[in-house]
Amino acid sequence: MKTRINDKGVITVDSDLSSNLYIEVDTTFSKAFNVSIRTITANFSASIEQVILASASDGVIQVELPNAKANPGRIFTIKKVYDTSNNITVTSPSSQLIDGSTKATIGTPWASYDLVASGSAWYVI
Repeated sequence: MKTRINDKGVITVDSDLSSNLYIEVDTTFSKAFNVSIRTITANFSASIEQVILASASDGVIQVELPNAKANPGRIFTIKKVYDTSNNITVTSPSSQLIDGSTKATIGTPWASYDLVASGSAWYVI
């Protein structure tokens, strides 16, 4: 039996076995996973940041997501990081919806949303 893994991580097994073949794969990451983090205190248009820490201590903050059509599969985390009654409002461009609505609101202190672009809209996951 011959097993190969190409440069894209595709596993190929050449076998002349006539019975069942079982493959066990260890998916443990051996390197640290880094994300881009941005702390904001005012309205913000997200672009490359993966984690946005929003401090609404001075007032309501609006975070605009990028175009979902241009960013399918892109994931953002937006977290409210201050104990205040001021909301974080999340919007998207071009009338793209967020879970079927025109906006999402984070009102609870220390709460967060993870959002993913589907290619036509944004979804809270």
